[in-house]
Amino acid sequence: MELKDCTGDIGQVHFKIRSKLDPFFCRPDDTTDDIRTSADYEEEEIVKMPRSDFGDYCPVTFVDEGYLVKGGSDEDGGENNELYVYGKRYFFAGSKEMEKFKNDPSKYMIVQQQGVNLPIQPPAPKFLITGNKCAGVTTQINSLCEKFKLEALELMDSFNKKQAE
Repeated sequence: MELKDCTGDIGQVHFKIRSKLDPFFCRPDDTTDDIRTSADYEEEEIVKMPRSDFGDYCPVTFVDEGYLVKGGSDEDGGENNELYVYGKRYFFAGSKEMEKFKNDPSKYMIVQQQGVNLPIQPPAPKFLITGNKCAGVTTQINSLCEKFKLEALELMDSFNKKQAE
C-alpha cells in the first residue's frame, strides 16, 4: 500500500484499503494494449469466449447516451462490430461506436468510485408486471424487488401525484 491510499475521509480510506487487500474485490482489467478483432482468433476460440458484462449491448451507447442499444452487425454493410478485450466479447451498435471504444477503452470499461477504479456495471433490470385485481401482481412485484434489491414504482400513485401537481 502507498501513502496516497490513506488520504480522504474514513469511508474513502476504508474503501481503498479493502480494494487492495480483498482478493475477491472486483477490479477492472487493464486495457492498454489487448484489443483484438476476429482476425486474431480462431473460430472455435471466439465461440468459447464469454460476453462482456453488457452482453449483446453496446457499452459506448450506454456510457455516452445513457441507454442500451443492441450491438452486433451493421444493417447496411453487414460488418461485424465485435472486439475482444482480455478474452471477453464486446458488441457495438455501429462502426463509429467501435472506433470510440478503440480510442479510449477505459472510458467505457472503468468508473472512478471513491478514488478507486472499478468496472462499469450495466443498469439494473427493470420489470413491468400487469394484471387484473387480485391476480397477485403486488405480491410478485414485492418479491422481485426484494430479490433484486429494486424500488417498486406504482404507476397509479405516480400518476395521481402528477395530477395533483
